[in-house]
Amino acid sequence: MKKLIITLTLLSAAIAAGAQQFYDTPGIARGQFYFSFLDHIGWGMAVPQIRNVDAAIFGSNTTFGKNREFFVNLGTIEYVPVPGASISTGMDLNWSTYRLNKNYYWDTYNYGTAVTAASIDGVYSKVNKSFLRVFSVDMPIDFNIRLGAFLVSAGITGEMNFPAIVRFKGVDTSGNKEKWRESGIDSELLTMNLHAMVSWYGYGLFVRYRPTPQILEESGPYFSTWTFGLYIR
Repeated sequence: MKKLIITLTLLSAAIAAGAQQFYDTPGIARGQFYFSFLDHIGWGMAVPQIRNVDAAIFGSNTTFGKNREFFVNLGTIEYVPVPGASISTGMDLNWSTYRLNKNYYWDTYNYGTAVTAASIDGVYSKVNKSFLRVFSVDMPIDFNIRLGAFLVSAGITGEMNFPAIVRFKGVDTSGNKEKWRESGIDSELLTMNLHAMVSWYGYGLFVRYRPTPQILEESGPYFSTWTFGLYIR
């Protein structure tokens, strides 16, 4: 965890330095293309909205816990058709993590290709960690308005989702510690999201709406998500 924190701190500093250099560059010319490496990074809280009410998968008493979303840009190319406005695209790596309240945990079935929200009653006495995580490679397309150090962006992102994973760590009813991991949960191969960002000298906020669930409807709870978080460019 310490290495991860140090890595993210250095990465954020590098992105911020790149953003400062971009804003300080005089005469950003119209009709020019600009390429940047590690253009932005974001971390936020996800708010899932259940669209599938199948009690066999997600009962009425089941609620989500603390959900996270983290993304980092690998590279961005930006075209400036007129001063102060630009169109950009690139490639992001995205990790979406969904948790349940402590009375439930993610369990797998159908040979580990599907998930359900299972109650801990009679199985576990404590859940320390249980999450469903989806990794995706994203291609955002953004329209940007820049007024000096102030930047507003909005756009759409195409996502290529990889099979999800489930991780569990807890204590069973006999007091024994248990830890396991399952991968290969069926996900939607291609989804999309809408997003908007606002920043000042590269530091700001973002909001993201994912109307299409990343998990197949027959492989788990069918939910869309809103994500709100911090953004560094």
